[in-house]
Amino acid sequence: MSRVQYILCAKAISLYVWASTYLARSFAFVENVIRVMDLEKEAPNVVTEPRFRDLVASGYRVEVVCKEDAFKKGPNWHGVWILRAVSDEGVEKLLVTARTRTSRNDIKIREIRTVTGVISFLQGIGFSHADIPLEEGKRTVQKLSGEEIAASRG
Repeated sequence: MSRVQYILCAKAISLYVWASTYLARSFAFVENVIRVMDLEKEAPNVVTEPRFRDLVASGYRVEVVCKEDAFKKGPNWHGVWILRAVSDEGVEKLLVTARTRTSRNDIKIREIRTVTGVISFLQGIGFSHADIPLEEGKRTVQKLSGEEIAASRG
């Protein structure tokens, strides 16, 4: 079994102080305890590449976010892009590396540094096209078509 940690949020503390009966205090405490996942095992809003692929194939949109302005160096375009899988309900999953975490157990966001890298990644998921923002802070959203999903499964 994995170890689960619990923390008490500030709202619960104020409710606990103001509640007058034991039952009310207990309810306020239980209602406002936040379950915190052990980040060494699982993080709630990040995924590695295999899960990212599954999410996109199941209908999530891919959001390509430009973190640094793109610039042309020789025949290639360079910059920094990150990718997110976004559901129709607005649930976002950020793509992270599958490599070993750093010494502090931090999760490393996967950054792609060339336009060719972004295109290759999107093509590997099943996209037949790529829309890539070239200015910092800009983002584009794309979703696999029915034909692309069928082709990636076949």
